[in-house]
Amino acid sequence: MKYYDILFSFKWSFQQSHTNPLISPTPPSSPPLENGLSLHNFKILKEIGAGIGKVYLCKLNNNSGASCYCAMKVVDKKMLAVKGKVNRAEMEEKIMKMLDHPFLSSLYAEFEDQHFSYIVMEYCSGGDLNYLRHQHRRKQFSLNSARFYAGEVLLALEYLHMLGIIYRDLKPKNVLVKFPYMKYYDILFSFKWSFQQSHTNPLISPTPPSSPPLENGLSLHNFKILKEIGAGIGKVYLCKLNNNSGASCYCAMKVVDKKMLAVKGKVNRAEMEEKIMKMLDHPFLSSLYAEFEDQHFSYIVMEYCSGGDLNYLRHQHPRKQFSLNSARFYAGEVLLALEYLHMLGIIYRDLKPKNVLVKFPYMKYYDILFSFKWSFQQSHTNPLISPTPPSSPPLKNGLSLHNFKILKEIGAGIGKVYLCKLNNNSGASCYCAMKVVDKKMLAVKGKVNRAEMEEKIMKMLDHPFLSSLYAEFEDQHFSYIVMEYCSGGDLNYLRHQHPRKQFSLNSARFYAGEVLLALEYLHMLGIIYRDLKPKNVLVKFPYMKYYDILFSFKWSFQQSHTNPLISPTPPSSPPLENGLSLHNFKILKEIGAGIGKVYLCKLNNNSGASCYCAMKVVDKKMLAVKGKVNRAEMEEKIMKMLDHPFLSSLYAEFEDQHFSYIVMEYCSGGDLNYLRHQHPRKQFSLNSARFYAGEVLLALEYLHMLGIIYRDLKPKNVLVKSNAESVTARSLSVVGTHEYVSPEMAKDEPHGNTVDWWAYGVFIYEMIYGRTLFVAQSRKRIISNIVNMSLAFPAGTMLCELELHARELITALLVKDPIKRLGAKYGATEVKKHPFFKGLSFALIRSSPLLWHIAGLRRQKTNGMSCTRQPTFDYF
Repeated sequence: MKYYDILFSFKWSFQQSHTNPLISPTPPSSPPLENGLSLHNFKILKEIGAGIGKVYLCKLNNNSGASCYCAMKVVDKKMLAVKGKVNRAEMEEKIMKMLDHPFLSSLYAEFEDQHFSYIVMEYCSGGDLNYLRHQHRRKQFSLNSARFYAGEVLLALEYLHMLGIIYRDLKPKNVLVKFPYMKYYDILFSFKWSFQQSHTNPLISPTPPSSPPLENGLSLHNFKILKEIGAGIGKVYLCKLNNNSGASCYCAMKVVDKKMLAVKGKVNRAEMEEKIMKMLDHPFLSSLYAEFEDQHFSYIVMEYCSGGDLNYLRHQHPRKQFSLNSARFYAGEVLLALEYLHMLGIIYRDLKPKNVLVKFPYMKYYDILFSFKWSFQQSHTNPLISPTPPSSPPLKNGLSLHNFKILKEIGAGIGKVYLCKLNNNSGASCYCAMKVVDKKMLAVKGKVNRAEMEEKIMKMLDHPFLSSLYAEFEDQHFSYIVMEYCSGGDLNYLRHQHPRKQFSLNSARFYAGEVLLALEYLHMLGIIYRDLKPKNVLVKFPYMKYYDILFSFKWSFQQSHTNPLISPTPPSSPPLENGLSLHNFKILKEIGAGIGKVYLCKLNNNSGASCYCAMKVVDKKMLAVKGKVNRAEMEEKIMKMLDHPFLSSLYAEFEDQHFSYIVMEYCSGGDLNYLRHQHPRKQFSLNSARFYAGEVLLALEYLHMLGIIYRDLKPKNVLVKSNAESVTARSLSVVGTHEYVSPEMAKDEPHGNTVDWWAYGVFIYEMIYGRTLFVAQSRKRIISNIVNMSLAFPAGTMLCELELHARELITALLVKDPIKRLGAKYGATEVKKHPFFKGLSFALIRSSPLLWHIAGLRRQKTNGMSCTRQPTFDYF
């Protein structure tokens, strides 16, 4: 590759007082609660609040020795009934169960005994914002602090409102503080919910919801028909579900006479209406609860909208007109529903106020749902909602060639492609394309690996403009791949049907746009198509004005340069399973040390593939002696939670009596510090430095999104991943390297993720200029330089535009005040917008051209922002 994929090595450092609890070396306070809990599992420490019941600080009695604290609400069930607050308490519990947000309290467990119910919740040890405010001068927060808290509260409110929940009791006393050792505190809403019977959202209504808990085995006897409320294909009735809970569950039931449907020739239309309702999931589109049938009728149970339709509502207003604000609101909700339908390829085609139903008439503005008066046109409809059976067959395991009828040959390549019809019992015509490959001929031509990779690629793709794989099977002589059939031919054929064999500009732009979306998706997966031409772009729906297009799969592979994701050679990521031991690996050599030693290993498997990985071996006894058990556990925990192409993958873990073993991705290319020393003057070119800085920036962005601060960024910790080989990570034992620590860390002050942006500035400086900024003979002198020394760049000749931008970026990152440092406000988004990264596509950064194993140095031509301060050599 021209540039190497880089991954952060895992040299994590922890500070007890400031670390994020997600990566805290101390056991978390969220107890691993299990079923069968009772009050005996907890030790009550003190009362910390009261409301509907009392709230106590508790400690979980467990066997791990960890101190797990939580808050327990204890409610007297008899007293609750006397006060008439049973429904309110149930709703509070229901709301807590449905919430999942970092600024809203977590529900750990619930249980009850004869007299009391118990709710175990997250404990917030910092008190509330009102208490915290009184600790400040003049009982006021600073403007920055107030803005920070307001921002976190805003995120929580946004989440609640998205769920349709109104908090209605927001005040500093109800905002709890979770982590008092942080500079700013994570806040959680306390749950003092207030309910008003007439106006509350039904999602949090103290009355049972009208969505019935329907089960299989329903019949008409489960419902009480109340009145007819509509007609169309069948009649629609308001129904009440007969259940044992005593709750009034209302729904709408459509009853269709199957014989009458057949007489009118609307069987397909009714089936499609039902099919569409099943695939929809949107708050402004009606929900399908259940379906069943008997000998003469079919029944569809749907959401009931008690408010009538917008046409009826309009007539209740003066002059039969909505106000402008009301009209805008309804138009906005309809717009969201249309947007969702169009994303699914569905055209509604019967939009009018009479078809927009009102759900909650007691709200100021009403949630609206489209009624399902679908109209279909045979010739133009999207096949997703076509009244004819779709051509995507419901394939199952156990297929053979006898399940298909071969119609004609439609293509050839690695094997031949046939148009087939699936033989099924439904009477539906299900057409597909079948590729038939002679296994013996494939071996003779040496294309076994290529065919396997084509199949592997098709399995991993999921995109509307890339062909779908339906099934695969084989017999003694042939392998069969069943794919989506595109009946419209290819774009080359279609082009020849136009005057002068040319598309119009609008048509060409449309097709180019769809191809662009498919290429973008492939490049995000690290796949290079490499055979794009009109003949390879297939047309799916020829009766549409513009055609959905799919790439045909004529993949070409080059052994030395292909992305390992689509490499025809077996991948180096071993298929590790449970039950591993040291006997499954062959130790080759030691490649690193830190908390334990790291070895290059080869997996002993039966496939013949050479699967290399890095294995960290840790002496458990030595770890305990050094007091680093918690740190090792956290390093492992972090690696488990990461999933990013520029961060190392954890393959497996196992242990024996004396040692623990962590099997990781292996990076054969060394680190960036080693690579830098192979360049002239021990410096990267500006283009190379920008590329590596971009990949590191993406990794930092991901870590910060998870609340993780890296705190040891330097070229030595950024490992290089070579072609067809995997990636690993290192863990060393110090907290930060002296030349890279930020001024606030050097002064032992509280800090946040801005320490990574400081190190990032030093990192870029070293890549471009071949040395660190603050180097000195002693640690004390280095720390003094970091705190006191001004930033200075090497004197030189006239600077090119790219180097000027690089110096501006470094200067913005190396601001000693962390609040004014680039990245402090908006994180990586702020850094990405700097002119230094202009022209670098972060979305496609993994798809940069890859040139590998080139002897010596190779001169590169530069485009755009070039630099003449040194020869533009890149080392490969």
